[in-house]
Amino acid sequence: MVSKNNYQFYQQKHADGKQRWGLRKLSVGVASVLLGTTFMLHSNHAVSADTVSTTTPTDATVQTDSNVADHQGSEVTLRTTADKEETVATTTNAEEKVVATNPKDAMQGQNPTQGQDTTQDKDKQTNANETTQNTTNVDKKDTEVTPTNDAKTPATQNATNVGNEVTPANGATPLKKFVLAALPVRKAETTETTSVVNPTSADLTTSNNEKPSTSLPMSNQDIKLDFQPMLTEITNKPTDNWVYNNLKHYWIKSTATVKGILQTHTTNDESGRYYFAGVANYNESYHVIYLLARSNNLNDNNLYVTILHTGRYQNIQEEVVAPGESKKVEYSNGTGGTTHPPIFTNYDGTSVSIGLDGIEKGDDIQGMVVGFAYGQDTGISGDPASMGNGFMTTPMPTKTTTTIHYVDQATGDELAVPKSFEGVAYQKYTITGEAPTIDGYTLKKSPETTGSISPYKVGESYDFRLDKHVVVKQTVIDSQGLVRVTAYYDGEEINNTTRYLGNIPNVNDHYSFYAPHGKSYTYINQITSTNDGIVYYYAKDGSEDKSEVRVHYIDVTGNKSSLFVPGDGEEVATDKISGKLGETYNYNVNLPTDYNLATNQANTVNGKYTIDHHDEYVYVVKKTSAEKLDPTVKAKTKVDDKTKLTDDEKKEVADNIRANNPGLPENTKIDVGDNGDTTITYPDKSVDTITGDKLVEAKTSAEKLDPTVKAKTKVDDKTKLTDDEKKEV
Repeated sequence: MVSKNNYQFYQQKHADGKQRWGLRKLSVGVASVLLGTTFMLHSNHAVSADTVSTTTPTDATVQTDSNVADHQGSEVTLRTTADKEETVATTTNAEEKVVATNPKDAMQGQNPTQGQDTTQDKDKQTNANETTQNTTNVDKKDTEVTPTNDAKTPATQNATNVGNEVTPANGATPLKKFVLAALPVRKAETTETTSVVNPTSADLTTSNNEKPSTSLPMSNQDIKLDFQPMLTEITNKPTDNWVYNNLKHYWIKSTATVKGILQTHTTNDESGRYYFAGVANYNESYHVIYLLARSNNLNDNNLYVTILHTGRYQNIQEEVVAPGESKKVEYSNGTGGTTHPPIFTNYDGTSVSIGLDGIEKGDDIQGMVVGFAYGQDTGISGDPASMGNGFMTTPMPTKTTTTIHYVDQATGDELAVPKSFEGVAYQKYTITGEAPTIDGYTLKKSPETTGSISPYKVGESYDFRLDKHVVVKQTVIDSQGLVRVTAYYDGEEINNTTRYLGNIPNVNDHYSFYAPHGKSYTYINQITSTNDGIVYYYAKDGSEDKSEVRVHYIDVTGNKSSLFVPGDGEEVATDKISGKLGETYNYNVNLPTDYNLATNQANTVNGKYTIDHHDEYVYVVKKTSAEKLDPTVKAKTKVDDKTKLTDDEKKEVADNIRANNPGLPENTKIDVGDNGDTTITYPDKSVDTITGDKLVEAKTSAEKLDPTVKAKTKVDDKTKLTDDEKKEV
């Protein structure tokens, strides 16, 4: 049995003395670490780039050294007064400041860095002229981050489940379909949906004006989105942003150029673009900036690339890459053609990559630094971070619906109509307004009111590319970010790389492996939330310490994996246990009829009653026919020679077995050996064997013989034979 709180089971620690290539969680997210060479994988997102080093870090370096991208290194020493053509101002001009605009101004391309008001209820709409500051101040220190779910490493739990209420699994009505580790929604309720992305787009609608028919209370909260986070970052930090910090020359001029590009495309209608990633190419004498964007029209899956040559002339190139297309872009940097032209690939409209032609991992040459990803400056810059980084990939944000839930902390049941809003993955959101008041309940725990839209759904699988060869497939198990992962090399599964990962730093959030080409990788679980992870928890008055856990029995018959997720099978039964918050449970599973535990499953469920964890999963397999049946015969078959049965006798034995066991499945095969030993092969390939001594016995001489005479003996009196006549007979 796999329990979310069974950290000893999930913890995967593979300390390699030759870890040369890996990811680390920094103050801004997850980064590739290699002796001062990093790239960024921000929190719930995947951005990867090749790295190279001439030395091998120790285990301690990979796990604890997070100060690997010091932006105050050699990059800063190059910024002398003689090199600069501009003087950095200590204050920002009025035109550089964040100003709040109304929707009409935003449509005209002005500076709408203010979070977009998305409510459809005009009576409750927040004044668009109010300035909202929600941008996180990202510093440059690559410190370890605290998991968002406040998870802590629990002590070993051995308490028994005394006095807990249990609903038996046997006889329970199987569910045809169930929500995998998600929050249950009552059938009578309808989720309220708010459209907040491109309100003029035909493909996005709102149901706010049509109130659902339900007895549950409604939420009056609103959601605002920042539809140009890169512009917000640069505006708020004009001289401490990813563009400024990743250039050797023309810092202010290039930053202003990037800002102008973003302002040009900033609009909330379909004519605009959403910029989701920014990269600096250090391989050019004057660093080149690549800006990656998608259209505000979410039916348009083209990749829009803007290339800025940061020299004196600030040349700009625009490229469009269609889904399934790769485009090598040759260009002149003002002093000659580039040696390693970029190759932009749009895989399928959901992920993209940049490769520098001719630069591979392991090359001692400068490459790229991912400076911006998914609404946030990564804080990564400098020559060491660029060395050997000739390849990076990132998902392209796609349309995502996120749901806010209001639930009973004891049961996980919905107490108010869930409120959903639409945006694109990783887009920053702000929740305004108070959570609904629910009669008889007290609000106990609230989510953060600001965050990034998570594209991850419980039960779904996601591919994350670490470089040109290695991809890690993650399948989400629950809303807290528990995942099953498997690594692949050029499309082939790498043996012994399937693991369960949680998201407690340095406990169960990472593992290491070697790829077939001999390079070592350390992968960190980056899924810390799901699109159902925004939850307000309420406690019923008088039952503040009560909690329940549902134990789901999942049929994984036929699944070849030994590590399971709920989506691997169908639910066949459910148990329910209950106790008090903070107490541990050690529940002996109650297997459904005709089922066994699956491979590597324990017969107990262990964990702790908490506010946000209400589901455990027990993986079971159907008993085989051989396990369920015990073929017998009432009477043995008589044979002439038990060591050498005839074909007719073998058929008689088989017929006797079928006659005495009418429950044998159709197409069951019965093979009888020469000595009567019989093999019964069922349609499910399971086998029963019965030894011959239980099926056959030798005939007596009287049964085998039938004495006769050709001529009768003549006697005087048939009623009274003499002794001589008897002898003659």
